Amino acid sequence: MQFGFVVTSPGRIHPNSRLFRLVPSYIVSNIPRRRSLRRVAILWVAFTPTDMAPVPQIIQLSPSALPAGDPAFTLTVTGKNFASNAVLLWDGAALSPTLFISHTQLQAFVGADLVALPGPAPVTAANPGPGGGAAQALFYRLWQAWMPLTGNFP
Repeated sequence: MQFGFVVTSPGRIHPNSRLFRLVPSYIVSNIPRRRSLRRVAILWVAFTPTDMAPVPQIIQLSPSALPAGDPAFTLTVTGKNFASNAVLLWDGAALSPTLFISHTQLQAFVGADLVALPGPAPVTAANPGPGGGAAQALFYRLWQAWMPLTGNFP
């Protein structure tokens, strides 16, 4: 006789948990189809995934500001709860590739086209699911670089 369990009805008891009704398989195989499983001893088991990615948090950007029109650079983001497959987003667009340094640090290459115009650029980090989500954005400052005055002035 083979002993095992059959999942008969999934349900939810918590947003991050799943509840399964497990019935010994030898009972299911020996019950005629016209009868129900109401009189069978049922074992309810709750499974909570432990590999849920946390929501990341950004604490610091390095460098934190540059003049608009500067060349491309490497952005280092310091924070908490970064997953190994986290992605950095610059103004909503993914910076690819995002390099995972540790659970507190990520790096990505920012192209010169992204820093061409002055103004704030939101930087976020996102952990993919299950769980996860996007961090609250920190704004990267791109200021207007002033042109030097040349020539003779009275």
